[in-house]
Amino acid sequence: MTPDFKVIAAGINITSQIEDRLLSLVVKDEAGFKSDTVEITLDDRDNAIELPLPGAPLIVFMGYKETFLAPMGVFTADEVVAKGPPDRVTIRGKAVNLGGSIKEQKTRNWDDKTIEDIVGTIAGEHGLEPKVAEELKPFLYEHLDQTDESDINFLTRIAKDHDAIATVKGEALLFIGKGEGKTASGIPMIPRPITRNGELRWSMTLASRGNFKAVEAHWHNEETGQKETVTAGEGSPVKRLRHVHSTKAEAEKAAKAKLDEFKRGDDTLSITMPGDPTVAAEGQIIALGFRVGVSGLWSVTSARHQISGGGFTTSIETEKPKE
Repeated sequence: MTPDFKVIAAGINITSQIEDRLLSLVVKDEAGFKSDTVEITLDDRDNAIELPLPGAPLIVFMGYKETFLAPMGVFTADEVVAKGPPDRVTIRGKAVNLGGSIKEQKTRNWDDKTIEDIVGTIAGEHGLEPKVAEELKPFLYEHLDQTDESDINFLTRIAKDHDAIATVKGEALLFIGKGEGKTASGIPMIPRPITRNGELRWSMTLASRGNFKAVEAHWHNEETGQKETVTAGEGSPVKRLRHVHSTKAEAEKAAKAKLDEFKRGDDTLSITMPGDPTVAAEGQIIALGFRVGVSGLWSVTSARHQISGGGFTTSIETEKPKE
């Protein structure tokens, strides 16, 4: 299999101009609001490379000549570095739609709004298509404050109380369950089987998040003026959340989300394997042929795809999926 790529800069296919100069092409796909990134390093031995202007749009594809090229994302060049010797140029970019206005701080209130309403409003303000997991759409907030807080941070804060993630992918604003391996419409994504062989390297770490069996969360009862407690799970030790929620429903969601997080623990599996551009963050893999405790289902938290030295590798970080 012959690694292959395509780069379109500012609407122009520049692949033929850079393919014999390519030293490294790296695309990193991240879960949540971490920006997906691209880094292109080129041989500038004769100083003939035309340096792109910061802000230029980059569309990147990766794959193999014998099969297909997969779209890896649309990025904005935000840093260009030229250095030597040996002379080389490095172009770095971040995924579009994760800069500008969506990072600006805002102050406003959200009253009697569902998650679907909130995500829809914010998506519309930034020219994005809202995509919310079906089970999360109807959750109603009686009151939420967004005080000197960017839309990114605000959505991330809400997502944590639902064991969910909020992220921008392409032209869509996603609000979906974490580690579930589902699309926003609730359709399960097919896990990618990865069989242990001599071509891949792997490392697993088993850890604990305190072995909490239950989680307590508090809410303010306006009718009685008292602080009340809800509990997710049973047994001890018990984790007590500090934040006091506005309603019982919000407290219950937060407690369950934290308990689900504890159940997943800190177990992680890292794999470096022959390049597969279809593996992406928030997808899932099935590890086959590994030792007991490693084989099975894992959720992908990040995927790093690299073409360099005539080879193509994919490195993934995974965690245990939601039960």
